Amino acid sequence: KAISAGTFALVAILGLLGADLDLAWEWSAGLLALLMLGVTAALLVSDLTHHLRFLTIFIRPQWRSWLARGAYLITLYGLLLVLFLVGLLFDLQGLTRLARWVGVFAAGGVAGYTAFLLAQAKARDMWQSPLLPLHLLTQAGIAGSATLILLGYVTPLTDDTFSWLRAALINLVVLHIVLALSEVVMPHPTVEGARAARNMMWGRFRWYYWSGLAVGGIVAILLATLNEGAQIGLASLLALVGLLAYEHAYIQAGQSVPLS
Repeated sequence: KAISAGTFALVAILGLLGADLDLAWEWSAGLLALLMLGVTAALLVSDLTHHLRFLTIFIRPQWRSWLARGAYLITLYGLLLVLFLVGLLFDLQGLTRLARWVGVFAAGGVAGYTAFLLAQAKARDMWQSPLLPLHLLTQAGIAGSATLILLGYVTPLTDDTFSWLRAALINLVVLHIVLALSEVVMPHPTVEGARAARNMMWGRFRWYYWSGLAVGGIVAILLATLNEGAQIGLASLLALVGLLAYEHAYIQAGQSVPLS
């Protein structure tokens, strides 16, 4: 989901800023975003005991639930991605521009709605952080910039766009590290939240947490500051792996404290 949202959001922003984008690269980015969104939807449906019950969200939605709101956000975002690809394919500049404008906000919604979904799990105290929406948007930006840099090794990518994406990757990874380490220094208002945070940072999930920050953070930043294409590509790959490790630690630790 982060790859899908971040990839298209950055492509849309670059297009709106008037960047010189290669058509094949832009098309590939939009197609990849749509593919990753499809994988996300498939994973969400597969998590249900009765798979066809996902249709209930559309037939009888509970609008107070972020599960229903998220399903509609994902559907809207998918339609915008299709419109974007159609606009590029048939050179419909008005449609492409509209898809970019609306798609940036839809991508942000798809990336960040999970924070509000987790916040509705009131018994999971560590997930009640007010910084979580910003953190999820930051992670989507990292996933998007890293994926687009890697895509540039397959399809043409201009030097200016490459430099912009590298700068975005470095700055977003720094912000991610700051937000992640805030769990270390910020006091948790409840005993359960503090226990979950200890499990994440010092307990059984510590290797995922610290390796995710070290490999996907510090090492990725050091490699991305180099002007060598291979090292920047490796930095992008490590940033994605680091995000996966960190997210595993965060989600699993949040559920590690018994409810009673």
